[in-house]
Amino acid sequence: MWLAPSPDERIRVATPDDELPPDATPPDALGPARPLIAAALALGPAMLAAGDARGAHEVYDCAARLVLAALPVAAPLHAATVAALEAAEFEPDPTARAETLQTLFLDAAGDPFAAPDDATDDPDEGGPLDRAHGAIGKAISLGAPAFNLGNHRGCCEVYAATARLIVAAATPAPVRERLERALAETAGVADERKKAWVLRDALDDVLTLSASRAKPRITARDVRVLISMAVQIGAPAYNLGDHRGCYEVYATTARLILQVAPDAEREREVIRTALQTAAVVTDATEQAWVLRRAFDAILSNAE
Repeated sequence: MWLAPSPDERIRVATPDDELPPDATPPDALGPARPLIAAALALGPAMLAAGDARGAHEVYDCAARLVLAALPVAAPLHAATVAALEAAEFEPDPTARAETLQTLFLDAAGDPFAAPDDATDDPDEGGPLDRAHGAIGKAISLGAPAFNLGNHRGCCEVYAATARLIVAAATPAPVRERLERALAETAGVADERKKAWVLRDALDDVLTLSASRAKPRITARDVRVLISMAVQIGAPAYNLGDHRGCYEVYATTARLILQVAPDAEREREVIRTALQTAAVVTDATEQAWVLRRAFDAILSNAE
């Protein structure tokens, strides 16, 4: 999951008073909010059309809160977003709540939203698996920064709504079954962090599926090779102070192993437990060590 910028690292949105060279392209008034709005408008209408008004509202709500974090308080869209969120809370009907925020985003995006560049990443284009991949990409672009900003519930709801959308469509059986298992598993989980990770792992699994070939399978020996490579990358990053980067390398490798090493059950169990433990740890340093200890245990028990 990528990290959202801190308040001091936010991209500055230019104001009308800024001086520009005569041949310069005018700045985008939405700045970092545009991709968030685009992702929400790619998912929300499809969810409304599928009858999941609650899911559409959750997507729009999550995106709106990210917009507030991305834009300075002085930006006009910031005040409009606050007002729309407050108005949506007083709407008794989920469809009305979703449409309140959808109207905000449509008004804010305007004509530039329909630019050709956006069309190439449209989750409604291509075959069923392509559409599933497109929807998942949009969901992660909202869910990951929401999770990193502490909005675990928002992240979880975006992932769950996207999973329901894909399940309801004419998707391949392996995709539908994987997402249905994840949705069923989260039904009995109270911790939003854990629920978000269960759903994210399922979405990541779907992203590894290819319409043209079977999912690759690797051996326990291959697992140890992957772990060694991850340590070679992650350890120097950790030693240079990039503990978050180290953890991301380890976590990405761990999830990959779960996806492509079905025969290495002993190693998978160690990794699965470590990922679940790391998911409820807030400190990146400890997260990195949780996975590193799991990796070391697998390497030390090699036959």
